[in-house]
Amino acid sequence: MNAISPYKGLVPYSAEDWPFFFGRDDEREIIATNLMASRLTLLYGASGVGKSSVLNAGVTHDLNQLAQRNLARRGAPKLAIVVFRDWRDDPITGLVAEIRRAVAIALGKQPSEDAIPAQSLLEAMQQGAERVDGNLLVLLDQFEEYFLYHDPDDDKDAFAVEFPRAVNRPDLRANFLISIREDGLAKLDRFKGSIPNLFDNYLRIEHLSPKAARSAIEEPIKKYNELRAADGQSVSIEKALVDEVLIQIQTGDVALVEAGRGVVEPQTEKILKEKRVEAPYLQLVMERLWNEESNKGSREIRLATLNALGGVKPIVRTHLDTAMEKLSSKDKAVAAEIFDRLVTPSRAKITQKVSDLASYTSLRPDRLATLLGKLSEARILTAVAPAPDDPQTPRYEIYHDVLASAILDWQGRHAQGQRRKRFWLIMGAAGLLLTVMLFLVFQAQTAKALAQSRDLSSNAMSFLATDPELSVLLSLEALRVKPTVQAEEALKSSLISHAGPAMRGHTALVNSAVYSPDGKWIATASDDNTARVWEASTGKLLATLQGHTALVISAVFSSDGKWIATASYDKTARVYTCELCGSVSELVELARKRVPRDLTPEERKKYLPDQ
Repeated sequence: MNAISPYKGLVPYSAEDWPFFFGRDDEREIIATNLMASRLTLLYGASGVGKSSVLNAGVTHDLNQLAQRNLARRGAPKLAIVVFRDWRDDPITGLVAEIRRAVAIALGKQPSEDAIPAQSLLEAMQQGAERVDGNLLVLLDQFEEYFLYHDPDDDKDAFAVEFPRAVNRPDLRANFLISIREDGLAKLDRFKGSIPNLFDNYLRIEHLSPKAARSAIEEPIKKYNELRAADGQSVSIEKALVDEVLIQIQTGDVALVEAGRGVVEPQTEKILKEKRVEAPYLQLVMERLWNEESNKGSREIRLATLNALGGVKPIVRTHLDTAMEKLSSKDKAVAAEIFDRLVTPSRAKITQKVSDLASYTSLRPDRLATLLGKLSEARILTAVAPAPDDPQTPRYEIYHDVLASAILDWQGRHAQGQRRKRFWLIMGAAGLLLTVMLFLVFQAQTAKALAQSRDLSSNAMSFLATDPELSVLLSLEALRVKPTVQAEEALKSSLISHAGPAMRGHTALVNSAVYSPDGKWIATASDDNTARVWEASTGKLLATLQGHTALVISAVFSSDGKWIATASYDKTARVYTCELCGSVSELVELARKRVPRDLTPEERKKYLPDQ
């Protein structure tokens, strides 16, 4: 299997990733339609819903394709697609540069200040529209970061003045889309006075539906196989794996509701109750599975691999902790400091220069850069483009919004651990030595128990396929030695593996199930008025015992396994013969008459079969 994954993990999809972007067909069409038809469209959704990916690999790609087709069609409107998301520095300077770039792409030329000499936003848009002799479609992504780095009420903030002026200019051939996190919507109220139609046309984007999530899993594999067909490097994926991932990763009951010129509406009550899937978590899980199979040289993504990893939750839960555990204690302490500057308490990410981060820590910039590099390799942080006024100074931010909560949680646990250490350090001198000794003994015992538990859990997983019973015993011993997440997941996996075959066939409640004396057969009694006999090792249905007119309470084997007796609410008991000669040849009803009560043993003999 090729090491290059068709899944993105926590990385947002870029415009170049469009061949592998699936699951958002309806949303990208609606967003593009609204952007082209309305002066201002507001797109919002929860953090991690995938707005940037939809805009990058979906909407922007579709609009660029449309722009290329329109160039070849006489009379078709010409389009220049402007995408902007760098809000830390001066938005006007950055947006004017993006307008030049978009116009140059539309004209098939290199960006030039001479072509668009204006420095104000409105003038740049007017000149850009004139140059392409068409419309500008301006997508302002991650708009919540504008409020993080700039105060619209500041008299020196030119964007707060020029942006409303451009939106309100009726003769300007430009349409705008603001993409913003849901928790930043209230901040847009600052523009309500200057943009009267700010909330007139809005779209809400939700997490993936199960159907869309399935497409996001299966279609990239198909596309990968198409691209690698000539090399014979095709890859398959188990349907059972796809089903299990979707079951484990669902987030809750959500309905897709959008308002605007185009609307996606649920068609049935069932769709309203569908559970949604968070795209970043889905991509993280699928990328991990892809990498696991690649490392094994496998050409199939399998359910067994997911089970061996303990399921979806451990993959998501351990992504950050695994990376942080590789750091030294000093690096962890520094990381805890810089996380304060990269993530706000409200879980918003902030871009910072390395020099600024170094000023908050005890490390030199070059030493801190090494730590930032480690966190970048682990996909906890990511480097972003330097500021135009300081091109030599690199900057960093967290890799994805969905990591914000995990980072704050790790930071809290780290701080709690540090407080415990400080508590022991301030103990009185008289008891300090004894306290430290007891603490070390406890830590050593805990570490030893933890190591033993991990080894037992690992051994349990290794026997999962060959000896399920031993796997269960090892998992239980691991939990006894030291309860850990690994031990719990090993026990879950071994119990699932140890489960016998399912016996399906009854159409109503099953009241009892008993083994034959030799353990080869199982007799069941059901509310569907029948008893049934199954092969214990395979769950194969061997015979259906009929005759009762009401629900069957129980069915039992005789001590020698040659007879089956049933009891029913139709006030009868029935006896069937069971000839065991390696298989059940035939089950014959012998007692068809109701047996009267209060008979002597001699009188009862006439109702029983000849022995």
